[in-house]
This record gives sequence, structure tokens and C-alpha cells, in this order.
Amino acid sequence: MNKTRITISMLLAFAGVLALCGTATAQPPKTLTIIVQGAGSVTLDPAGGSYARGTPVTMTATPDPGWVFDRWEGPTIEGSTSNPQVITMYNNYTVTAFFTTPTGVDIVRKRDAVVRVVDSGQNPVAGVDVAINMESRDFPFGVAVSKSLLSNSQYRDFVRQNSPRWWDWAVFENEAKWYANEGAQGFVNYQDADAMIDLLSAWGFTLRGHALFWAVPDFIQQWVQDLPYPTELQQAVDARLNDAVSHFAGKFAHWDVNNEMVHGTFFEDRLGAGTRAAMHNQTAALDPGVLITVNDYNVVSGGWDLQAFKDLVVQLEADGAQIDNLGVQCHMNTDDTIEEINQRLNSVAELGYPIWVTEFDVADPDPTVRAQAVEDFYRTAFAHPSVEGILMWGFWAGDHWRGADAALVDLDWTLNEAGQRYASLMAEWWTDTNGTSDSAGEVSFNGFHGTYNVTLTNGGSPEVHNVTLSAGSGTEVLTVVLGNGTPADQAAPTPDPLTWSVEPTPLDENAVTMTAATASDASGVEYYFSNLTDPSHDSGWLDTPFFTDTGLSTGVQYTYAVKTRDKAVVPNEGSWSAQRSAATSADDNVLVNSGFEYGYPDGWSDFGSSSILATDEQSASGQFSCYVGNRSETWKGITQDLMGKMTDGGTYDMSASFLLANSASEPVQMTIKQVDAAGTNYFGVGTGTANDTSWTQVSGTFTLNVTGSLTELRVFLEGPAIGVDMYVDDITAIATATPPPPPAACDNDGVCEAGEDCNNCASDCAGVTGGKPANRYCCGNGVAESAEGGGAVCDGNF
Repeated sequence: MNKTRITISMLLAFAGVLALCGTATAQPPKTLTIIVQGAGSVTLDPAGGSYARGTPVTMTATPDPGWVFDRWEGPTIEGSTSNPQVITMYNNYTVTAFFTTPTGVDIVRKRDAVVRVVDSGQNPVAGVDVAINMESRDFPFGVAVSKSLLSNSQYRDFVRQNSPRWWDWAVFENEAKWYANEGAQGFVNYQDADAMIDLLSAWGFTLRGHALFWAVPDFIQQWVQDLPYPTELQQAVDARLNDAVSHFAGKFAHWDVNNEMVHGTFFEDRLGAGTRAAMHNQTAALDPGVLITVNDYNVVSGGWDLQAFKDLVVQLEADGAQIDNLGVQCHMNTDDTIEEINQRLNSVAELGYPIWVTEFDVADPDPTVRAQAVEDFYRTAFAHPSVEGILMWGFWAGDHWRGADAALVDLDWTLNEAGQRYASLMAEWWTDTNGTSDSAGEVSFNGFHGTYNVTLTNGGSPEVHNVTLSAGSGTEVLTVVLGNGTPADQAAPTPDPLTWSVEPTPLDENAVTMTAATASDASGVEYYFSNLTDPSHDSGWLDTPFFTDTGLSTGVQYTYAVKTRDKAVVPNEGSWSAQRSAATSADDNVLVNSGFEYGYPDGWSDFGSSSILATDEQSASGQFSCYVGNRSETWKGITQDLMGKMTDGGTYDMSASFLLANSASEPVQMTIKQVDAAGTNYFGVGTGTANDTSWTQVSGTFTLNVTGSLTELRVFLEGPAIGVDMYVDDITAIATATPPPPPAACDNDGVCEAGEDCNNCASDCAGVTGGKPANRYCCGNGVAESAEGGGAVCDGNF
């Protein structure tokens, strides 16, 4: 083996050669090229991208909102997640910065935070008890509501009592749609929508507008479809747009302007390709504060129209349409997987708009399967950074468009398994915590983005501070100054104990009404009425001192007490009032809420898309009557189900009072609909001519005779011409005659006794020579008398 000895003189000579070479050929600048994958940017220090060889360059990656930095790819830093990153420029380098959308609820919707307690000099204060209580999320969860909000007190109370933890946004199923507002041309009515807006706004809900127009012909009024176009149809469209948007301006946060344009082209076909963009832009011009939504189905659910939806949005952009967000209706089936849902949301997100789940439900007869599908969907959508809100489309089995198999709440108002799973999610996604400030004055927590009440207690009276935990990366410091907060409310509302303004009073055979004294408290007041006789009828916490307990048993005495609490961060409850009792009346009226004195038309419903509302504008007796409007056919009005309330063979005296709202004279009538084995039959019970100056009573008698099985029995109040609104009140159906009890069966004792049906009972006719005569009864004396044949029963006079 040859070995070479390297001496110091050799090294020095070699160094000289290198020096000579360096001066002979200067090194050109080295170039740093940055490529960005995803949404973000990279800054360089020093800036410029061209550097002398050996220069260290600091690269800082900054993600766009809703994105996170993932990693670097490039020479010497392959796969590094360090940020900022330093690279030394020995050569020309190309570096890629990768940004991704984060996944998982905790990553997307929560953030680390510190409550820092300081004094007026900004010095940290240790040893302070700190309670951190969420007040509202910044992510909207919502619910679609129907007119049951106005007509069903249990429905109404359920919606209100589950806000804001279950939902703080709402949308109407039908009441802001064109066909609901103008069923007949020129007869515009917003009464139902306005009443629902008043209720929900008072409860703190934010509202979506659904839907200004509907592109699918099946859901467009016939009178609209019959209009000559383009001129008369365009006039009608302009009138609807200008009137409805102006009427609801400032009340809706969003408008679904032209619903389901992937699945219908009614207006575009008749008014030209630009009409869709014109609808969007005119809506935005009339209500500058509203956000314009493109809303459709089969985008995430099933995914069959995903590409068509994306193509629609691109075309609307090309037409110059205002678009603020994208609404994906998610009427799901249980065969949509989590991976498919997430992939489809990713595809929609590529369009660059916020995504709203505008109409979620899932149907499956198996409650466990349905519950899992609800949880899977909500976790997936809530974790997606492009989704900005989720609204479920119905919740109660008694009022769900897909029936009980899609409900979260069963018919008897108990939460089924799906409802329990949803309630658990809403509790999980709500932050309440506490701690004691350390030497730095700090209490750390990880919370959902939203507003919080921070209550500080430092030996004296507690004080409350309102803070906001915003979306973002890193730990957010929320500084609160001890002594600068609002004194915490620690006193119950006054008077305490509460007293009665109007003691419990029977309204009818099924309802008791009562009014507590109006209490006061700086934090606001809620009232709780307890039915001590039947606690299932307790009111829950209400915003008003009025309570009507409905659905009670006839002729029963009920005992009540009432108390208050305030709306402080930690509510302060008052003491129970004195107990007071009232008995429901025991009259024979089989109708529920016959005088509408419950304050809402509980027990009654519209038919034919008319609008109904309890009102104190007019009444035949008591305080309220029922207003019936938006009538586009003579048969549209108000109805109540009579199934189980009338007895076969029974006779009933019936009456109702009518008053017209906008006509001097029109026919009115009370009708019974009966469906049984004989088919569908209508019986006119009472008719008359009503006017707009005084109440007109119509009355009549009805006897129920059923053939086979009874499948439907209803009473209807109807009659005036199209467009005529009316009031109805004092509707009664009182039993005046009941059928005799059915004859007893033959007891085969050889004697046909009084009331006993002895047909085909040979042993009871044993004494008759030659046996029982044809079609005759033998009544114990061995003689088949003339009055005892052909279906008669024994007279018992022997």
C-alpha cells in the first residue's frame, strides 16, 4: 500500500492555489425560488431571492385564514416542519412550502387561551378565582321551524328553551316562500312570517331567508306558471322581489334567492339567461346587509349533482351574479360515508366561498343507525374549515317532512337516540371552566371560538368581564382588569318570593291560564310555573310571566306555584310563590281551544296553505279569536282533528262565529269530513252569510254514523271567496245524545233477557215448537212476539 505524507508546506501551497482561483473567477449570486402549495405566503429575510454564496436566509411561512403550515420540501430541509426555517445559500435552491386545511373539531374550532388578571397598573394579580363561562359560539348551529311555532305551545317552548346551546339561527320551512306569501295573485300576506320573526328575534335568533324564488316548476304557483311571458311574468317577478326583499330587509342575514337552480330553470327559460344574476343583484341592492346564497341538493348528500352545482356557480360568476356563500342541502341517507361527505365538502370548497349546510336531516327507521349518522355528519361538517354554519331541517316527529324516521324528538316530546346524541354534541362543543390565577395572573384553557363571561372573585363581590376568543393560531391572551368589570348579580329577582297577578283560572275543559307578578332584575328575568299535580306539565323557564297549561284532563283540580330566576352568568333563583289551584271545566265541548284563549291556535291547523294566527284584534267572546288569511281557494281555512273525540252513533250540536276582515258579505260554513269504509264524505253542518261589522253565528247538528273503520274525521271552517280574510271564534261541538250501549252477548241460559242479543242462540228458544222462527228472537216465554224480530232485542217485559 502506498501512503502519501501531507506536510504543512503542502497545505499552505494548496491554500494559495485556492486563493488564486477565487480571485480569478468570482461566484455569481445564488437564487432561492419559493413554491407555495395550498393557501399561504412565504417571506424571506433578507428579501429579494438573490444572495451571495453562503448567505443564511430566514424563510417564514404564513398560512391564509383557515389554513395551517404543514412542511418544507427542498435541499437540506426536506420534510422539516420548523417555521421559520433558515437555509444557507451555497447553491441555487428551490423550496416548496406546503399549507393544508386542518382537520378535526379541536383544531378548527378551538384555541388555546389565557385569561390574564391584572390590576389598574397592568400588574398581574395572583390568587383570583376565575370562572370562564361561554355565552355564545361564533359558529352558527340552527334549525328550520314551521308554523307550528305559532300554533303549538310545546313546539314553541322546545325551540326557545334549547337556545342558544342547541341552536341560535333559524330558517322558516315555508313561510317566506312566494307561494306562502302570495297564493293568489295580488293577495300578499306576510302575517305568519312576521309573527315568527317577532318571536325568534325576541329570543335572540339570527334568521335565514328561504326562499325568495324557487326555480323548480312543481313548487311555483299555478297562477305564476300561467302568466304570459316575458312581460307579465317579469312584472310579477319584479313585484315579488321588490315587495318581499323590502318587507324583510334587515330581518334576514341570508337569502336563498332562487332555490335549486341545478334542478329547475323555470325563470331562466322564460325570462332569459341573465334573469338569475339579476335576481341576485337586485336582492343585494334592495337589502345591502343580506348575504346571497346559492342553495341546492344532491351536492353533498349522494353527490350526484356536485359537478353540476359547481358548474352553476361558475356560470353565475360569469353572468356577474352576486354570490356570498354556498348552501348545500344535506338530506342524507345512512349510506353516505364520512370520507365521501368530507371529499364532497372539499370539492365545493374549491370554489372559494363559505359553505353553509342549510338543510340537514338523515332518515333511518333504526334509531341507533340514525343517531350514529347524525353524529358522524355533524362531526365531519363542524370540523371542515370551509363550513360556516349548520342548520337542521326539522326535529319533531309530529312535524317533520321526512316523518318520524328523521326526527330527533319523538311524538311525545322525548328525545330519541338521535336527539340524545345531538344534545351530547352540543354539550361537548360548549366551554365552561374555572381556575385560580397563578403568579403571572393567568388561568389557561382551551375553548371553542366565541364570547365568554369571565367572573372574577377576589374575596369581595364578584365582577363579570365579557371577552371574545377569536379564531386563529397560537395562544390568545385575554386580559381583564380587576376592578373594571361589571358587578356580578348575586340577588334573585324581586319580589321574592314571587306573587300572583292573576291566579290560575280555567279557560275550558283542557286548559288553565295564569299570570305571575312582573319581576325585575338587572340581568333579566325568567319564570317557572310548576304544576304540582302533574309535573309533566311544568312550563320550563319562560321569558314572560304568562302561562297557559294546555292538554289537561277535564274536570280535574290542578295546583300551581311559580318562581323566578335572573339571567346572570350563575343564575339566582327566587323562592316559590304561594300555591294556588284551579279546576278545568267539565263541559261537553269535544273541541280543544274552542275560543283560542290559549294565545295561539293550539289544537287547530290551517289547510290549503292558509295562514292562521290567534289575535286579540277581534273576539266574539273572551280576549282572542283566530285570524285566517292568505286564502287562495274558498275551501281554505282552519281545521281540527276529531278522531277519538266523537262517538259512533252520537249526536252533536255544533256552532261557530265568523267575522269578515276585508269584505262586506260572504258565505261561510262549518263542514265535517268523514272517511271510512263508505269512502270520503263531507257534511255541511252549518251555513250562513258573514259580514265585516258584527259576528255571525252558524250552527247545526251532526250525527256520526261510521261504516267499517273510521280513518279520518275533521271539522272545517271555510267558505268566503278567494282573498277574503276572516276571524273565527267560539267553535263548539257538544254531545246532545249518545247511542245506547251495545246489547250483551247471549249467555246460553235458555232465557233471552232484557238487553241480551239472542240472535242465533238456539238454547234460548228451546221452548218454541219447531225451533226458532226465521229472523225472530225468542224472549224467554217461548213466544216469538212481533216486536222481537229482525234485529230487535228482548224487551224484558215477561
